Amino acid sequence: MVGKNCFAIASDYHLGVQLQTIATDFQRAFKIHGKLYISLSGLTTDAQTLQHGDSSAGSACHPL
Repeated sequence: MVGKNCFAIASDYHLGVQLQTIATDFQRAFKIHGKLYISLSGLTTDAQTLQHGDSSAGSACHPL
């Protein structure tokens, strides 16, 4: 990727607890609007809150 307006977000779809796999299709990267993307690592509940639009900011996220 080359260019002024290029970016990359690398993420996996694995959701696990300790050594157990819970899901392999968990969304971690979200499009907020035309020029704003966010990718969350860490707490699963934070990503789920953002994905479902339950945050206090009230912005809806669109999965990539």
